[in-house]
Amino acid sequence: MNKKISVSIILMIFIIICATIVVVQANDFIVNFQIDYGRIVTEYNTVTLCLDIKDSEDNLRNVTVEFSLDNITWKGYDVEQDKWIDNHKSIYQPYYPSFPIGDTEGLKTIYVRIIDGEGDVKYYSSKISYSPDRVRPVINAPITVNSQDKLSTDSDNGITNGNGTEINPYIIKNNQTRLVLDAPNASRTKYSIDGTNWSEWLKVDDEKIDIPITFDSNEGRKMIFILARNQYGIDSSIKKIYYLLDTTSPHIDVPNDKNLIAINNNLSFEFGLNDNIIGEIDFKIEMFINGSLVSKKGKIKQYFDNKLTITSVNINGLPIGIYKAKIIANDQAGNISTKSFIISNK
Repeated sequence: MNKKISVSIILMIFIIICATIVVVQANDFIVNFQIDYGRIVTEYNTVTLCLDIKDSEDNLRNVTVEFSLDNITWKGYDVEQDKWIDNHKSIYQPYYPSFPIGDTEGLKTIYVRIIDGEGDVKYYSSKISYSPDRVRPVINAPITVNSQDKLSTDSDNGITNGNGTEINPYIIKNNQTRLVLDAPNASRTKYSIDGTNWSEWLKVDDEKIDIPITFDSNEGRKMIFILARNQYGIDSSIKKIYYLLDTTSPHIDVPNDKNLIAINNNLSFEFGLNDNIIGEIDFKIEMFINGSLVSKKGKIKQYFDNKLTITSVNINGLPIGIYKAKIIANDQAGNISTKSFIISNK
């Protein structure tokens, strides 16, 4: 009986020792393999390979390393020649510079083969997307700016001036507009009205960004921030599009508008125009003389807010009679005002 117990104890000790040996062999070192310090996208066709092996210094001296793009053909880094050589086994070091990943953009998988001093081989891999400059997303200047209800020309929607720059913003009379831009290489886009709060990523079809925009209704300067991203996760530069929202028609003031009297068939009078948002107003004076429409055009530039800009008009050669006339004022956003008055020539 005691003999059986002794045999059992010896067998248990043997099993424990064997199990301990297996654990040690399975955990001889720990590997952390990264590309370009953990980046997921690169615009360069060479990358830095970061290999961290946790083991004793004595064991690491006997480790050799090879790398591959296809898990078939392997190459190693020669420190003395400072270059990558096919079928060359690298000595272990934490970083390997300028590993070539080819010229074709896309997702790259890099494999590492680690051979320890006993000849045991272990394989690891890491991934990175290659997105060179030629496929970097670009946002070009807007190709049209439209209201949300329909795709039409800029002038149909009151956008008759501006190019979207800070100096020369798009002038709009409606707080709803549509922004359409060419965006080569873009697969997604997002936008912001304040530069802080961004929309969700929106799909880009046929490399065209098409975004309906709604500003607040307060008149004045507005801005849109646009960002594009390609399929590899590379972002464009942020593009800013500037707007000037003007929803108010110009103010027209004609003194004595009920009784303008011509003298010696000539009429000379003054009137005032005001537009605080834009400050440039086109005007036209229209009247019918002997059944024919006669018009006189001009433009004023306003230099002071909340003050009328006074302009003088001369109409010569008026026949005897009483005429209905009107001033039509049109600001750069397309807002229109009219003012009717009577001209007497007796």
